[in-house]
Amino acid sequence: IEISGESVGMVKYITHADKIFVMQLQILPRYQGQGLGRTVMEYIIELASTDSKHVELHVLKANPAKQLYERLGFVVYGE
Repeated sequence: IEISGESVGMVKYITHADKIFVMQLQILPRYQGQGLGRTVMEYIIELASTDSKHVELHVLKANPAKQLYERLGFVVYGE
């Protein structure tokens, strides 16, 4: 993930026949809270939707990003 040529984060995902699995999303601390994570996830959700796939990910319960994922419509399926 780059802004004006500066690397500010990264995302890793795997595309399967029926889903996109987000393995990792990281944004540098000084760029957090600016909507970058939301923008990246919305892009992945749209990418999946275009191919009639769903998006899955794993997140720790204590991870603050869990709130972002819930706002984007993700639901907990297991622990």
